[in-house]
Amino acid sequence: MLLRNARTLWLPALLTILCATSAEAASITYGDFTGSTLGYLGVRESSITDGVPLYGTPTLSGDALLFGAPTYATSAAGGWADTTSGTLSFTLEALSGFLGKISFQEGGRFALTGAVGVPGDAQVQISGLLTVTDFSSGLAGTVYSATLVVSPQGVFALPSSSSGSWTASAGVDLTGLGITRAKVVFNNTLQSAAGIGSSATAAKSLISVNVPEPGTVLLVGAGLAGLGVTGRRRKA
Repeated sequence: MLLRNARTLWLPALLTILCATSAEAASITYGDFTGSTLGYLGVRESSITDGVPLYGTPTLSGDALLFGAPTYATSAAGGWADTTSGTLSFTLEALSGFLGKISFQEGGRFALTGAVGVPGDAQVQISGLLTVTDFSSGLAGTVYSATLVVSPQGVFALPSSSSGSWTASAGVDLTGLGITRAKVVFNNTLQSAAGIGSSATAAKSLISVNVPEPGTVLLVGAGLAGLGVTGRRRKA
């Protein structure tokens, strides 16, 4: 895909990725993880654009589920664009009390190079959608959702940006709803585009899931492990 078309196609491409859950290219099921106050059931990741794993194999420490070796990245150069889309899903079960605020947090780095004086010649975009479905109460089947909010911004482009780090979060608050079991699905997309003689890369860092307090708050977060931006294969 040529750079001149890539920018205008990012939004419809993202919507297609978020809706095409039946068109998985690859998936891995990691199984169940039981902490002291919370169970993570059927932890699974999948992708419609890339091979897996992207998040990496999780490990459990207390109530924290850690994805410590992600390979989640995008890279484009020479007039091409690249999209990496991954989905992380699991069922959350409160072993005592109720689920509260569910928040996804993550972070990473990006790098852009390009011809001097050509605005937008290289750019990356970070986006995502969190959905939570009640599996337990009288409101069973109710879906709550939130889009990923990226700081300092969701799109980095030349000449205003060349390299740096980003953080992002999306939250759904179930406090007071009496929900003990919920399905959590996080669709996350990294996109890059670069002109001739230019390059654009972005990569995630460590992702973790933990419960600070039983029955009150559920926090899904990313510890910024300083993962460097890595190159990937070019996709048309």
